[in-house]
Order: sequence, then structure tokens, then C-alpha cells
Amino acid sequence: MRTNALLKIVNPLLFLALLLQAITGLGMMLFEWEAVHELHEVGGIVFVLLAATHLLLNRRWFRAAYRRRA
Repeated sequence: MRTNALLKIVNPLLFLALLLQAITGLGMMLFEWEAVHELHEVGGIVFVLLAATHLLLNRRWFRAAYRRRA
């Protein structure tokens, strides 16, 4: 699969994972439900994995943007 096609899958999932983290983070402040804490923890792991995948798929841009100019 091409990089752009993979990014079209990873980017929306990354956004949804971010929303999940924000919502469950607020839920943790408002409620003391164990399910919210568990969902936040699992969502955090998913978020980190998706973010790493996103960075890996964008490595060319990342290198070009942050390469030192002589």
C-alpha cells in the first residue's frame, strides 16, 4: 500500500484517538468510574502507536523539514 493511502487511514484514526483521550481525560476529572480510567489507559497506548506510525509514514517530510542547512 502506498504511503498516502496509509496516511488516509492513520490520520483519521489518530484524530479519533486524540478525541478519545480528551473525552476520557475530562471524564476522569468528573467521574470516578473504573471503565473511564481503563479506556483512557488503553486509548493512550493506541494514541502513541498511531502517532509513531504517523511519524514513520511522514519520515521524508520530517527529515526535509528538520535537516540542518549548511
